[in-house]
Amino acid sequence: MSPENEIVLEEFLREYGSPTRPKQFTNPHHCDECSQANDLLMAQDPEFLDADDFEHPSSSWFFDMMDDDGLRYFLPGFIRLALKNPNDNLSLLLFYLRPKFTSTLTNSERESVFRVLDFFRVCGCATDNLERADLRRALELTRAQSERNGD
Repeated sequence: MSPENEIVLEEFLREYGSPTRPKQFTNPHHCDECSQANDLLMAQDPEFLDADDFEHPSSSWFFDMMDDDGLRYFLPGFIRLALKNPNDNLSLLLFYLRPKFTSTLTNSERESVFRVLDFFRVCGCATDNLERADLRRALELTRAQSERNGD
């Protein structure tokens, strides 16, 4: 990771804080798949997420089943991966920044995410039209929600 990206990550972590690890990431009683996803997520740590974990859907499907508390917990790991290698990992971060999830963030959490996304915008890290559109959507979403909540 470049020194500049390390500074952005440090600022994000300081502003975002340390979310509490959820007691569960899915409803493990819902079905066998939810139970398995919860077990797999319980074995993960945002500090040790690796891009290789997301190369194949068969090795990362359970991240798609997380609830909002799980996404909040893992978001620093997704931000770290995106800053480590924006060309390959920015799209992964943008995938998880869905409106339903970002609306559950506190204003300060949302603002810290917005600052990281704006850094990616200024640096021109979005590599194609689709990624640029996803980045614009995420920027508008985090800014609009902050403004709606009085920031």
